[in-house]
Amino acid sequence: MEVHHHPHIENKSFKEYILEGLMIFLAVTMGFFAENIREHFSDNKREKQIIAASKKDLVKDTVILHNLIDRYIPAYHAWVDSSHFCVDSLSLKGNERKFGKAFFNATYWNIYTPPAIALTLLKNPATFSLIEDADVKKEILDYNVTIDHYTKYSEFLTSLQHYIDTSFVAIAGRVTSRKLLESLYKKDNFLDDADMPDTVIFKTYDKTALKNYVNRLDAIDFKTHDIGGYYQDILKEDIKLLKLFNEKYHLGQE
Repeated sequence: MEVHHHPHIENKSFKEYILEGLMIFLAVTMGFFAENIREHFSDNKREKQIIAASKKDLVKDTVILHNLIDRYIPAYHAWVDSSHFCVDSLSLKGNERKFGKAFFNATYWNIYTPPAIALTLLKNPATFSLIEDADVKKEILDYNVTIDHYTKYSEFLTSLQHYIDTSFVAIAGRVTSRKLLESLYKKDNFLDDADMPDTVIFKTYDKTALKNYVNRLDAIDFKTHDIGGYYQDILKEDIKLLKLFNEKYHLGQE
């Protein structure tokens, strides 16, 4: 008769169960820490990529701001002064090209746009949270406040610029305005004598109307002086951030 043998089941001691449980716990824990370390290194890499990209934006921004502060604004003030000189000292008849150049250059707007760091970094909480250094976070927040102040003022300035543009068309006429704009698009800078059309025709030769126009230019002239102060503030913030980026992330000077 066949005898069925029951399999022998080894009885484990309590210590063995404890050891197995401990090994499982350690394996899970190590896996958890390994995943956290992997994510940490990944976050650090992304953080440095964000900072490096932001640094490039800021370096470009300092060049733009220096150009606005050192070249554009002084040249703009000079063209407003030139417009006053034409109206106060010259006859419009025979000097249409000179008047047209001064008036048009006094309505050439070099509009500043803040860099991408100010427009996108703080609007994405997940991206901003990757930045761990408290000093860098604080400076980015301060930078954003400075940009907000500029943006609010620039919106007001832009509305005045549109008003002046409309006034210029009323004085110089559609055909002349179109020719001057075509020259501006080709050059994207203040116009020289060579950029002026051969014939400039004005709708009015009334000096009173021209004086009223240059008085409107004065309003923009004063506001342009004010906007220069905002440019100086943003430039200072650019420089502070660049210094912090280089110190905290060892990006090096460029």
